[in-house]
Amino acid sequence: PGSPDPESVPSEIEGNGDRDHLDQVSGEPTLIQAAAFTKRWQSIQQSLQGFATQTGKPILITELGYPCLPWALKDPWNYVHDAETPVTPNVQAMGYRAFTDNWQHLIKPNRPIPTSGFAGVMFYTWDPYNGGLKDPGYGVWGKPAQTIVRNWLTPLPAD
Repeated sequence: PGSPDPESVPSEIEGNGDRDHLDQVSGEPTLIQAAAFTKRWQSIQQSLQGFATQTGKPILITELGYPCLPWALKDPWNYVHDAETPVTPNVQAMGYRAFTDNWQHLIKPNRPIPTSGFAGVMFYTWDPYNGGLKDPGYGVWGKPAQTIVRNWLTPLPAD
C-alpha cells in the first residue's frame, strides 16, 4: 500500500485522548494517575496497531521522553518552567514505566523488525552533561528512569 492518508492517523497519536488525571503531578504520582496513564498508553497502542495493520508497515516510535516536570505526562513536549517549578523525577519514571510495561511484549530490543506491527522506539534524550535528581530535563542519567530504560534495553533471553 501507498502512504496513508494523514486524516487516517489516529487522534490518540496526536495527543487528543483522555488526559484528565494527568494535568499536574507533584510528589508521588497517585494510583489514579498511574492507572490513567497506563490506560492512555493502551489506547495509543491499539490505535497504532490498527494503523500498522492498515498500512502493512511496522511502526517506529521516533521520539519518546518525559521531562522531570509536574505536567510531563500530559504535555511531555513542554519543557518550559520557572525556578519555582518543582523537579519531579518520579513523574518522569512513571512515564517510562507505563510505556515499558505496556509495550514490552510488542517491542523487543535486539529482535528482528517485523513486517508490520512495531519496529522499536527511540528514547529522548541521553544528556551526558546534565542529570541527577535536581535536573528538570529529559535526560534520565542519575534519575529513577535510568534504571527503567537500562532494564528495557537489557537483552532478553531468546524466545
